[in-house]
Amino acid sequence: MKKLLLIFLSLTMLLIVSCDSSSDSSVNPMDEGKVYLINGLGDFGTFSTIVDGVIENDVQNVGKSPNDIQINDGKVYVVNSGNSDVRYY
Repeated sequence: MKKLLLIFLSLTMLLIVSCDSSSDSSVNPMDEGKVYLINGLGDFGTFSTIVDGVIENDVQNVGKSPNDIQINDGKVYVVNSGNSDVRYY
């Protein structure tokens, strides 16, 4: 019974501590009106943008197997699982 109570209290504390209602205001779009894409299906991914409905392909080679993209402080960060690195542009 003590073990169950300890688990319940631990989960309750985790829920209380992990909830944060504040938003991250430090992340700003690099350029409003653009969409940044990474294509990780090929051997190397490419960085593309969409401006006014026109796709600009292969803007930048981003590395092998890109799986995440983030924009912060005017830079685009790309996480690559193929060569285990983070690149920024």
